[in-house]
Order: sequence, then C-alpha cells, then structure tokens
Amino acid sequence: MVGLHLVVNSCCSWLPAMRSDFADDSCHPVSRVERRSLTSTIGGRTCPYVWLERPLSERARGGHVGERRMLAACYILAIGMLRRLFTASTIYSMMPPVLSEPPGRARRASLDEIRQWIRGRTVLTFLGYSGAEYESHANLLAQAITILSEHDPTKVLVNLGATPDGIGSVYLLAKERGFQTMGIVSTQALADGASWSPAVDQIFLITDRTWGGANAAGELRPTSAAMVAVSDYMVAIGGNTIARDELFAGRRLGKHCRFIPAESNHALARSKARKARRPEPTSFASALGTTGWVFP
Repeated sequence: MVGLHLVVNSCCSWLPAMRSDFADDSCHPVSRVERRSLTSTIGGRTCPYVWLERPLSERARGGHVGERRMLAACYILAIGMLRRLFTASTIYSMMPPVLSEPPGRARRASLDEIRQWIRGRTVLTFLGYSGAEYESHANLLAQAITILSEHDPTKVLVNLGATPDGIGSVYLLAKERGFQTMGIVSTQALADGASWSPAVDQIFLITDRTWGGANAAGELRPTSAAMVAVSDYMVAIGGNTIARDELFAGRRLGKHCRFIPAESNHALARSKARKARRPEPTSFASALGTTGWVFP
C-alpha cells in the first residue's frame, strides 16, 4: 500500500495545474475558499503543481467532488502503472537466460567437426594464464608478437580458449596481423557465464564438466584433448596446470612446442587467496617452471 501511495504521489506531480477543471463553482457558491495541495491529503510531500479549491463548508462532508475525482484518477493511473510493471517483470523472469555465445559464432562440436572446419590448415595454439592474468602484460604481448611474426597469416589459424582474459589478448594481435582465429573451450564456460573475445572468428564448445587438463590417470579431459589434437604448433607463455598438461601432451605426440616463462599477476593471486581464506602465495611461477624450452 505504501508503494501505491508513492506512485500516486508521482502521478500527481506529473499532472498540470487543473484548478479550473476541478473547482465546481457552479454547485457551490463560494464565499470562503480553502486552498491546499492535493498530495497533502494522501500523506505525501507537498506537490507545487496541483492545487485544489473547495468551500470551507465542504470540509464536514468529506471533501470537494473535484478533489475526489482527482484522487480517483491518480489511483487509477497508479494501478495501471503497477500492473504494467508487474506484467513486464513477470514476462522477463519467465524468459530463458541469454547465453554469451553469439548466434553462428559459437557452437557445440566434435573433434571431427572441428577438423572439417580447419580444412587442413596449420593451427598455432597459444596457452597461458586466463583468469589469473599476467604480472607483465607488456611482456606477454611482446612475446606473442614475436611468435606471430614467424607465421604466415594466409596459411595459419590462431587458436586459443575463446575468452578475452590473460592469454586471450593474443586474439586482438592476431586479427590486427590478418590471421583467422578460432577458439576451443569447455561448455563449463557457459555454465560460469564466461564472455568471448570479440576477435575470435569461430568458437567450438566441447561438452566437458571441467575446464580441461588431465585426470588422475594422466589422460586428457575432452576439452584439452581436442585442443592438442588439432594443434600443429603449441606455445605456452606462462600458464597453470591445464597449460602444462596440454603442452606436455603435445610434446609427447611430436608437435612443435615452446615454453616461455611468465608469472601470473601477483596482486590478483594474493586477493584470491585472502577471499578464500588461504595463505597468500609466495611463488607466482608457471606450472611449467621458470626455464624456457623448445621442442623439437
């Protein structure tokens, strides 16, 4: 009821002065007139726009007919506004959630479907930190530019994990240099509400209950298995355990692999530890180590 009064007050404040419309002088010979604001009669603040006049003789009979009509009009208007608001909110709550995958750019796919899309082109895959970010973002970009300069944009596809965070910055560099881009990511990204990089051309969603990596037996989970399978060149700039598992798997399969050491973002790592009530980390090195290497 309080909400209805507030809406009525708002409705009254929108109406212009209508003194001549509601002063029923023909029915009441006016000798003495009481002049006051409409909103004072409904417990609201004084409204400077709407004023009513009534004979003092009407006070004993419950108010001027014009005032009652004005109040009735405001309440009808307020009820209509509340009904429209309730209807809109109800419809919105019944709508399915909007996923972050743009139509035609992201789709579920099998390994064979991804290979069909690649059509025999060379795939250069970048691995590294995502949500953990980088302590030196400038170093990440410099290293990525060096790697990209070694490949022909007309023959090579650049592949990452579809999201824009951390290593995902390489997407923009690749597009600026004329590379076509793709992304392979777990369907877990949809469940977590992840967003896609605006510079990725095609995203392949792998049905996976995890983000990837290897299980306890050392077997790659579906997302990481697809990432490694389609790659010809694999470059890890820093990276956590998922990057480590994928790069080592690629090396075992004889793929061209390179590791470039880089630390995760210190402040972000400390902040996450505090929020989780864990001891703050003292090392920010990659799960792949601190010494770079190239294979073969």
